[in-house]
Amino acid sequence: MIRFNPDPAAFNAAIAGWIAADPLPFALISAISEWKQAWRGVLERDGQPVAVLARTPGWPAMLASPGEPDAEAVAEVAGLVRDFGGINAPVAWAEAIVSAQQKAIGVRSHSRMGLRLHRLIGPPRLPRPALGAALDGHAVAPDLIRSWLGRFSHEIDASMPWTPPTDQELKPTLAQYRFWIDGEQPVSMTCAMRPFHGGWSINRVYTPPEHRRHGYAGAVVHALCQAKLAEGASYLALYTDLANPTSNRLYAEIGFAPVSDQVRILWSLP
Repeated sequence: MIRFNPDPAAFNAAIAGWIAADPLPFALISAISEWKQAWRGVLERDGQPVAVLARTPGWPAMLASPGEPDAEAVAEVAGLVRDFGGINAPVAWAEAIVSAQQKAIGVRSHSRMGLRLHRLIGPPRLPRPALGAALDGHAVAPDLIRSWLGRFSHEIDASMPWTPPTDQELKPTLAQYRFWIDGEQPVSMTCAMRPFHGGWSINRVYTPPEHRRHGYAGAVVHALCQAKLAEGASYLALYTDLANPTSNRLYAEIGFAPVSDQVRILWSLP
């Protein structure tokens, strides 16, 4: 059975054993579950969690589980997420859910993005020296941050909804940003997000096209990793698009190693 909409504390309590073993695979879905408008669900079997799901309006459902899917679990989840337009889950779960949808009602999958979760192993390495230095978000105009966030979102997936943060929303996060500044000009950006059980996720890595191929992205990610480890982070993680060999190669050079693969599949109803 699926227990619907437990509060965020109950959601995390349901998977406390999984989190204790390794919090990293559950950091993203736990962060989503804390959003005020989030839908949450815990799939249980004999009182024990099998998988957890969360979704915010306009986005596909996300599923996390340390186990493999079985037919009963897949059927229950497939019926639940049918109208959500997609699923972001470990590969075996996502493919089984979409297959069940296709057999049941003939949904048509029309978009697929392979994602890989990475963890930083050891001290971060600088891929190549770059001119300039890293400063946090207080050194950059809020309008530039919003502009770059919009470009980043569009490059990742133009079909997904994005709303620019207000000054009030942006201000508390500025210390978590790092901008690479070369000659007093911002040339690359990244941000630490989703603090969870002592660790952080590295996200929003963006370099405008005119500033690429100068080593800025590697330098700014390296600087942020150094800063978070100096603050005591227990782990650092990031997701990559498997279709982007450049970013996958860059993060491997810094010291990020693969943890697990998942896939986001979008569908349309017949």
